Amino acid sequence: MKANIKEILARMERLRGIRQPWESYWEDILYFSIPRKSYIVRAKQEGDRLPVNVYDSAAIEALRIFAAGLAGYLTNPSAKWFNLRTEDKDLMDIKEVKVWLKDSEDRIYDTLNSSNFNFAIHEAYLDFGSVGMCSIFVEEDVLDYVRFYTRPIKEIFIDQNEREVIDTVYREFEFTVRQCYRKWSENCSQATIEKYKKNKLEEKVKIIHCIEPRFDYHPGKKDAFNMPFMSVYIEKDVKKKLSESGYRSFPYMITGANKESGETYFTSPMMECFSDIKMVNRMTETNLRAAMKVVDPPLDVPNDGFLNNINLNPGAVNYRNPGVPGVDDKVRTIQTGGNVPLGLELIERVELKIQRALFVDLFLALAQRDPKMTATEVLSREQERMLLLGPMLGRLTDMFSQIIKRTFQILQEKMIIQPLPISLEGRKNLVIEYVSPLARAQKNSEIKSINNTILMVGQLAQGNPQVLDKIDFDKAVDEIADIEGINPEIIRDKSEVEEIRKARATAESAAKRMQAIDVMAGAAQKGGAAMKSISESQNQEAK
Repeated sequence: MKANIKEILARMERLRGIRQPWESYWEDILYFSIPRKSYIVRAKQEGDRLPVNVYDSAAIEALRIFAAGLAGYLTNPSAKWFNLRTEDKDLMDIKEVKVWLKDSEDRIYDTLNSSNFNFAIHEAYLDFGSVGMCSIFVEEDVLDYVRFYTRPIKEIFIDQNEREVIDTVYREFEFTVRQCYRKWSENCSQATIEKYKKNKLEEKVKIIHCIEPRFDYHPGKKDAFNMPFMSVYIEKDVKKKLSESGYRSFPYMITGANKESGETYFTSPMMECFSDIKMVNRMTETNLRAAMKVVDPPLDVPNDGFLNNINLNPGAVNYRNPGVPGVDDKVRTIQTGGNVPLGLELIERVELKIQRALFVDLFLALAQRDPKMTATEVLSREQERMLLLGPMLGRLTDMFSQIIKRTFQILQEKMIIQPLPISLEGRKNLVIEYVSPLARAQKNSEIKSINNTILMVGQLAQGNPQVLDKIDFDKAVDEIADIEGINPEIIRDKSEVEEIRKARATAESAAKRMQAIDVMAGAAQKGGAAMKSISESQNQEAK
């Protein structure tokens, strides 16, 4: 069934009402953390200057390190950060399955790194840390196969289903007349077409893009009106439908840091320390004024009397009456008694609270490890910090899974992914395993447990060697290789290991047989020599 424009516009206004209480909050947070994005309620004009009354950049710097840390330790383009696996672990012992999975991984990595993914995901991390919600639109692309668009929160209106899964996104944005006409051509409204013909190309056109589930469609049909998700573009002011199509899977990847059950939008780490952000900004302003008074103090100058109220601003001049008893006619500075070092100390304490809220200490600790620390100490400290990041990493990995699955689907449809090997046909879905430095740091406790167990069993084996039979060392090696994300081509599969061991056993058996033959031959030779000696001895006695 085709989309109803009137219903879409009405729902858009209802979603706007749900989002409205958040808007001023988002704008305040962005004002102190990402000023360039702080236009939610306010309209942005070309060439707008950044705020001049933000005196402390602690929030800006902390958010920058937070986003860079996630980018470097979760989705670093120069390192592998995910693996493809099968749900059936026995299939992972088949080499053709491992090779196909590795080839598919490489093709996905190549697609992500050759597209704008790394730019888009960095912007998403900034949104994630500041306003608590990031949204990435994943679309097919002629040049890059897949294209990623990080949509600013100002443009996005969302809704969720009964399972609290976001399945509806309305986006309101502006195109120039030129952009609008190039995308939809004669489907544009008559007003836009006229502006295009009159060369008014830079004028703005308000557009609404609606993506939501279809409940009345034929799954067997593959046309634009029978896909699970509807996609409709509308020229808002004239209520003109520009295009209608659909998606087989939801193209928006949306997640957030924290979320209350029943609420639609998310909260962020920065919201938890927003009072500190505002406080440190005011403290820095006050301390700057105090420092300026010390460097350029106000003056006390003699005159016939104070003409105005005392001015304590830096460099201010106050006129006093020299005829007052005990007061001379000298010019002197006014000591305000400000304690600038104390102010700096208090500011640093609040800035540290902001940094901890955005895990700056964790990311800097990972980047600046003490060379004197042992590997065990480093591992232990990393694990302690990882516990704090766990809940947020879980939400991010959910979004990564959606991105990888949609990318895989698009590449499969374009036949970039190789056909499934026979052993995987008809099998269950693939599993995505994350092997980024942060993911590995969280899993390293498993390696530590394996190591500790093997060491303890080794100690017990000194008294009773038979306890070693309890350890399957082959499985231990496979488990460690999986956790560390080792290239599967390096680890031999079960059949190869069996062949090597069979050949080794055969060689050892042959060597033992040859050794036995040599021993028997030596014994026979010695026996023959002995018999000859006895015979010669008997012959001698007979003579």
